Amino acid sequence: MNQLISDQGINFILAVLNGAFLGVLYDGIRLFRRIIKHAPWVISIEDFCFWAVGSVIIFIDIYNNNHGIIRGFLYAGVVIGLLLYYLTLSSFIIEYVLKIYEVVKNILYKLFRIIVIPFNIILKPIVFLLKKANYFLKKIFKWLIIRVKRILKEIKFMIKKI
Repeated sequence: MNQLISDQGINFILAVLNGAFLGVLYDGIRLFRRIIKHAPWVISIEDFCFWAVGSVIIFIDIYNNNHGIIRGFLYAGVVIGLLLYYLTLSSFIIEYVLKIYEVVKNILYKLFRIIVIPFNIILKPIVFLLKKANYFLKKIFKWLIIRVKRILKEIKFMIKKI
C-alpha cells in the first residue's frame, strides 16, 4: 500500500510539472501573438490547437504513468502546475523574452543598415542617372509621337487629295 501511495505522489508531481510545461507552451503562443499581431479568428484556432496538444500531452502522461487510469488529483495537479507557473514565472519570462527580442531586433536592424549603406552609395548615382535617362526618353518619345502624328496627318491629307 505504501508503494501505491508513493507512486500516486510521483504521478501527482509529474502532473504538476505537466501543468507548468503547458504554461510555458502557452506563454510561447502569447509571445508569438505579441510579436506578430493576429486576427481574432487566428487566435481562436491557436487556442484550439494548444488545448488539443495539451490534452494529448496529459493523456500520454496519464497513460504512461498511471496505466490510463484517470484520477481527479492528476487534473488537479495540472491545474496547480499551471497556476503556480502563471503566478510565479510567467510575467518574468514574458517580460524578459520581449526585452531580449527587442534587443536582438535592434541589433539586426542596425546590422542591416550597415550592410545596406555600401549599396546605397553605389546605387544612388545609378538611380539618379536612370531617372535622368527616363526623363529624356519620355521627352524624346513625346517628340516622336508628335512627329509621327504630323506625318500620318499629312499622309491622310495626301491620300484624300488623290
